[in-house]
Amino acid sequence: MHWQADIHVTLPNGEILRERRMAQGSTKAAALRWAKAREAHLLRHGKEVQKDRNKKTPTLGEFVEQFRRDYLIANRWRPSTIYTWDSVLARH
Repeated sequence: MHWQADIHVTLPNGEILRERRMAQGSTKAAALRWAKAREAHLLRHGKEVQKDRNKKTPTLGEFVEQFRRDYLIANRWRPSTIYTWDSVLARH
């Protein structure tokens, strides 16, 4: 059986955090211990913002090439449809 923890925390700056996650542990007691530890962590550190700093956002030109290759051509769209998409994307 899996347990879900619904944690409500008011940070010192007044911000209210709510986190609902599957608790680690196979018993209710273990899930409660995990939830209490998570609550204490949130009070000390706040909610971590995880960013993938290595992930690069493609430019519009790079996206168009990828869209054409991985979607239009890979899904075998008709040449007239590909031409229409090319003309629409060329205007942007």
